[in-house]
Amino acid sequence: MKWLCPATACAALIALCATQAAAGPSGNKGVFSPNKTAPAVSAPSLKTEKTTKEPRGNSTDPWPGGLNACFGARLEQPDYSDVLAALTAYANRQTLRNIEPREALQRVKSQADAIEKRYGKEAIRPVVDLYENMVRWQLLEMERAQATDTFDTGRLVDIVEAQAKLDPDFDDARRKDIIETIRSRNLFAPSTVLFRSFILPYRPLNIPPGCRVLEFRGKPEFTDIEHEARAVFDFLSPPGPICRADFDTAGSTEVRLESSKDGQQYALIQQWTSAQPGGVQGPVLPSKPVDARFLRITAVSAAESAVLRNPRVFALKPAAATESAYTAAPPKLDADFKEPAWPRKAQAEGFVLQGEDAFAEAQTTIRIAHDADALYIAAYLREPRMDTLAAQEHPRDAALWEEESFEVLASPPQGPLYRFVLNARGSQFDSMNGDASWDSSWRAAVKDYPTGWAAELAIPFPDLIRAPREGETWRIEFIRHRCNVAKENSSWSGSPNMEDAPLGEVRFSGEMTSKNADHSPPTAK
Repeated sequence: MKWLCPATACAALIALCATQAAAGPSGNKGVFSPNKTAPAVSAPSLKTEKTTKEPRGNSTDPWPGGLNACFGARLEQPDYSDVLAALTAYANRQTLRNIEPREALQRVKSQADAIEKRYGKEAIRPVVDLYENMVRWQLLEMERAQATDTFDTGRLVDIVEAQAKLDPDFDDARRKDIIETIRSRNLFAPSTVLFRSFILPYRPLNIPPGCRVLEFRGKPEFTDIEHEARAVFDFLSPPGPICRADFDTAGSTEVRLESSKDGQQYALIQQWTSAQPGGVQGPVLPSKPVDARFLRITAVSAAESAVLRNPRVFALKPAAATESAYTAAPPKLDADFKEPAWPRKAQAEGFVLQGEDAFAEAQTTIRIAHDADALYIAAYLREPRMDTLAAQEHPRDAALWEEESFEVLASPPQGPLYRFVLNARGSQFDSMNGDASWDSSWRAAVKDYPTGWAAELAIPFPDLIRAPREGETWRIEFIRHRCNVAKENSSWSGSPNMEDAPLGEVRFSGEMTSKNADHSPPTAK
């Protein structure tokens, strides 16, 4: 059976299902209750009475104990949209961890068996069935990608029928229209159409030891020219080597990934072509991960208007470990990064949003050095909206983390945890093991640039008990508090909870040669 997927058919299906999803349910009851904004239907309510007592087995509880641990969620009395979001996030994490969908499903079923013994099968089964339907879609999509000239529409129809029973907002008209389009056009339904949620297609990834794959959630700029649709990401600073790009397209004969240093001249990273009627489909995985200031995704359609929607970019995040080299000439604290003491390349980068598996939109890069007297840290905090940056001058030990600021956590072996916070106007906070009455004689400088602000710190080793020994490793963490029209907290290690984070590591080494230095200001980085 030939797989036919013209751009017009795909666009029509996406538009049709988006319209019906916005219209809400039309009487389908499903096994879950509807979303909070949808009219009530005669299905078991997701609302349950809160209690502080030890939970007992209850077949009507929509989210019984154990499911949060199973799916890595924090839900209480969820509706269907909450459950869907939790399961989608879980499925996507497994994909980015390179866990094959069947293996991920087996893990869920094993944990569900233990939960069923306490809460009953009726309480667990709808949740497991929903996740299993997502996995069925992932497996079928992977088969379709591997052999686009053959496609079993009957199996996809079965997934649609199952989803119509699970989703309380999946009305009968929508079900019929999707099935009719699949059968008449041999069209594979995207996850956003079938589940109203973006489920990452599974593709095996070559993930280096110690690395994670995380998404960059910055918004691209779209441009269209004849027969081409483009999406351009400006990272300001690459969060990490780019290893995957996802998108929705239809009838594209070619898809290109290109990189640029200035946003003007682009170099080809890799291209994918297809003579099949459906054209190239996402995701695409470059054969070699690449760092880029600008990344451009281009979809080319020879006969139709090009379609490129929902582009998403993923990059590698290495473990938070770095090295500080000894310098005989300490840097001048002027936030210019001009002295030979500063390493040529950033030693700590790829800042991750607090509590999320995603890179920060505004990245921060760190350079480190030391001599016998002090630890020197230079940070460049990139910011595309400098005119809205929120920070003021404050007296010592104000709550600087509530505005635009940068902080360092440092701990020698078997030593206390030191905290140093510097805001964009030069105000300082320090503490030892949470005691803000402790004061260090550390020095700092800040400076604004067109696309960010710079900070340089000098922390005396006597204030940290002692200087490090050659080859010794200390725990260290760098945290960015971004505060303007966009607010985000991010950290180098990417720990979910900064308060009890495991921190990264810095190893102290010997002399640094001048060839490792760079005399360019932060604006050129």
